[in-house]
Amino acid sequence: GHVLHLLEDASVPEHVRNDMHAVDSPYESFTKKLTPTASDASPVLLPDTAAYFDAMALYVNNGFYSADTIDNAEYAKPKADFVEQEGKYLYGFKTDEDGNKYHLIRYVKSGLYIGFSGDKSKPILDKDDNTILSDYWRLLSAKTIRYGAGMTRLFITEGEKLKKEQAAVKKQSTTIYA
Repeated sequence: GHVLHLLEDASVPEHVRNDMHAVDSPYESFTKKLTPTASDASPVLLPDTAAYFDAMALYVNNGFYSADTIDNAEYAKPKADFVEQEGKYLYGFKTDEDGNKYHLIRYVKSGLYIGFSGDKSKPILDKDDNTILSDYWRLLSAKTIRYGAGMTRLFITEGEKLKKEQAAVKKQSTTIYA
């Protein structure tokens, strides 16, 4: 359970982008009221727990902003693949490694924001439009479930392997003199 919780933490942009968010995480505040939906997608199978953490952190860090890392020189990624007008907003879009197109950022006259409006130094969640945060949730929750299912399978497989190894050692150590 603890390891899966850490994997879930790695799916939060603020956690992998060194964004302290002591008072508020717009993404976490938005997602508190949501529940992941069931998926028929296959678990992601990786060789060990480190590979799951690394892959999740890399996916999140390279593909999603946190509030305080937008247009931050410390982070070369993410960058919008293309820009489109939707209604009254101009959005930067990205396509992830699985071919999912999503809203990455919304451009406004005073700068770049992710689901925020107002002064960049004190961004506030735009309660009228959660387009970006909804897209982030759609992709990050699904990826977390697939990685979590794969990690659970890894634990079960490795546990069964260990049981067999221990049984073999026990059988070898049993002699008629024991």
